[in-house]
Amino acid sequence: MTLLLMIASPALATFTVKTNAPDEMYAGDSSNVTITVHNDGNEGMFTISQVISPPEASQWSTLQGSMGATIPYGKNGTFAIKLNPSNDARPGMYSFALTIAEQMTGDRVQAAWTTTVRQHVAAAVIRVLNISCTACSGDNIDFTVSVENVGTTALKNFKVAMSGPGQQVPLDLGDVAVGATKTLRGSFNLLGIQPSDYAIRAQLVNEAGSVADARSISFRIPLVKNVELTNAEGLLPWSKTVSYTATNKGNAQDDATVTATATPSPWVSISFSQEPDETSGNKMTWKVSLTPGASMTFSYTEFYWPVPIIIVAIIAGGIYAYFWATALVLRKKVTKKDGEWTVSIIAINRGGTVDGVVVRDVVPAGLRLGTHFETLRPIVRAMASGTEMVWRVGGMRKGEQRVLHYRIIGERAATLPNARLTAKRGEKTLISSSASISLPGVKTQPKLTVAAEK
Repeated sequence: MTLLLMIASPALATFTVKTNAPDEMYAGDSSNVTITVHNDGNEGMFTISQVISPPEASQWSTLQGSMGATIPYGKNGTFAIKLNPSNDARPGMYSFALTIAEQMTGDRVQAAWTTTVRQHVAAAVIRVLNISCTACSGDNIDFTVSVENVGTTALKNFKVAMSGPGQQVPLDLGDVAVGATKTLRGSFNLLGIQPSDYAIRAQLVNEAGSVADARSISFRIPLVKNVELTNAEGLLPWSKTVSYTATNKGNAQDDATVTATATPSPWVSISFSQEPDETSGNKMTWKVSLTPGASMTFSYTEFYWPVPIIIVAIIAGGIYAYFWATALVLRKKVTKKDGEWTVSIIAINRGGTVDGVVVRDVVPAGLRLGTHFETLRPIVRAMASGTEMVWRVGGMRKGEQRVLHYRIIGERAATLPNARLTAKRGEKTLISSSASISLPGVKTQPKLTVAAEK
């Protein structure tokens, strides 16, 4: 039985281990833990394992120096571990353990300790900082930031200062209870931001104005070059206008080239909104450099110059036809009969009814007005320039015409002035004149004078 017990019982290690660790410490502080090994056996190589701890504390311990040490018989050797709880460590008691091994004998001794981690009275950490894109091509980038109260009292007057490319967005955290998490959201405007690598940084600022925690996340605005060309045409009977618009829909300055070809014809003249940078025959080229979001329009107009002439001629013909069809016409004719000049004045109404028709004519001085009138007799009065005649015709219906007549006696050459007519068509006053007429004089034989010879 004694032999069996001796076989079953593990051999005692030939060394002892002591641990000097802090009983408590504050999050964010650091402290050194000393592991002392006393060798009661032969001189040997001793190694230390990694520290085993709960998952949330697994990153808090760091071995200082080598993982192995040679320790002579009866002597001590030490290993140092730095303990550094993170700023966001939750308050509580945490356990840590490690193993010391002697390489020759294989003896192992485990060392363990507990340390209570405490938080400051008001403490908070940024748990999450997320953004909506890492390669951003939109107009905005959205962010989400979560802050957790890891202290022992409620948070008051904490703020989150968000900074992005050329912008600052302050966020008021408000009140956050112990152990609670509050999430804030916002966005940064990316319009006009040049393609490059950027970062969004979140800073948690306490009520004293100090930065309690900070976190940043990177994103990239990729280079996008996209110049869009559109064209439009405007047509008129006498011209065509063609416009081209170049728009930079990318996010960096870019060059645009616009090429157009006009109609080749000697009957076409071309004008430009902006002179082309290059011209070759009927081919035109414009070049421009555009900033993001900018646009430029180039246009040219083909003017078919015979068309306006035709249109003006048609309009003029129409106007003439209208006035001809609606005119109040006055004509004057002269014939010679029985040694006298017979004058006829014809008034023709081609339009609507007119009232108050009055015709005036003058026999120039040097000629004598005859006494015989074959139609309506005028009112006659003598003037310095000759003899004036006035006929008060009255009203005339559409298509009606009136003939006025008088005779002239005289043999000298003269010019009969134009006769004049006035009338009313509604509120409109109409005036018409006849042409003037030249009267040739009567030719007489020249008288011969015979001079007596001396």
